[in-house]
Amino acid sequence: MDLGTILNGFKQCFDQIPDEDKRAKISPRQFVISLIFSLNVMDRGKRTIATLRRNIMKATGEEISRGGFWERLATERLFGFILLLVQTAIQQMGEIILPGGQLQALTSLLKVKGILVLDSTSITLPAMAGAVFPGPRKNVAPAVIKWHNCFDLFGGKIKWFDLSPGTSHDNHHFPDLTLIVGYLIIFDLGYFDLCLLQAIENVGGFFLSRIKGNTIVHIEGVIRGLPKNFVGKRLFSARLPKGKNVIEITGSFKGGLFHFRVIGFWNPIEQTYHWYVTNLLVPAKLIYPLYRLRWTVEHFFKMAKSSWRLADITSEHPNIAQTLVLASILVTILCQPLAFKLVMTQYKDEDHPKSWNRADKYRARADEISHYFRQARQSRTQAYLKIVYV
Repeated sequence: MDLGTILNGFKQCFDQIPDEDKRAKISPRQFVISLIFSLNVMDRGKRTIATLRRNIMKATGEEISRGGFWERLATERLFGFILLLVQTAIQQMGEIILPGGQLQALTSLLKVKGILVLDSTSITLPAMAGAVFPGPRKNVAPAVIKWHNCFDLFGGKIKWFDLSPGTSHDNHHFPDLTLIVGYLIIFDLGYFDLCLLQAIENVGGFFLSRIKGNTIVHIEGVIRGLPKNFVGKRLFSARLPKGKNVIEITGSFKGGLFHFRVIGFWNPIEQTYHWYVTNLLVPAKLIYPLYRLRWTVEHFFKMAKSSWRLADITSEHPNIAQTLVLASILVTILCQPLAFKLVMTQYKDEDHPKSWNRADKYRARADEISHYFRQARQSRTQAYLKIVYV
């Protein structure tokens, strides 16, 4: 997929928003595009509502009062437009981030269609937003919004996302199981739930997770690392031999209601085992490096928070907070393939930089990309050339 195709795909996303509104000088489409591409501009290291307003006026050439700008940010309509953009952009984006040979080899080995990584991150809001988005610790973070993200590792895209109050437990926010059929999904302890694991297996999906320390696991069968006389004992109550690189058993959960493969890896620093549960039929030595792929989504969160200042939500209004979080998510989605293709277009394969920051490459062309999305079809060729060559 070349740069022009990606730009056209995202342009179609923006074209869904009305370009006329008799009640306002700035049309909904122009307002949304200007808002999205103003997120990279900071004021003394912070992203403020005032900075966004100034940049939207600069981009559109139209004046907008402080009160009028605040009212537009707070509307359900704007939130709906940006939510639609995020959902459509997720469908548009299909950029492969691993070479085809590696992708085919790994999926063939695991016998899965792909790998999904699920995690969440918390964003602190002003205290007054706590009525809608209560935080888990009122004396430290009274208002928190949580972003749940399911990332397609090979597709390089968000497959599913959700927003929730900070007090809502992670396992109440899980992708629809129909999205997981044939896929391996990797998640941390926040999403661990035995009924959920069984449901994933029932629909033909695969899972990999850490096991909570208070889970009762009976050793149903020993595959490696333990004597056979451990069968029938509780895993976390038994005196396990120290220093075994790998222990692999069949575990019985909830009095025999669930049966899953359980693998433990010895951590010499902590002098304890780290335990994982899965229904994958692959060599045990692959489980730990597979679980480490979960850090991919952590890097995605880090880029959203640091490059687009996701935590700089300066409004207490719940609609504004959600809208700016969604807008930052959208910029993160746009940035991934556009920055990659910009580098590949501007350099020959042997000349392109070995290391570069995607956010910086995207930010350097943000004005030109914004201009491209605003143009009518007949005017886009010149705008495209500016993105690539200016």
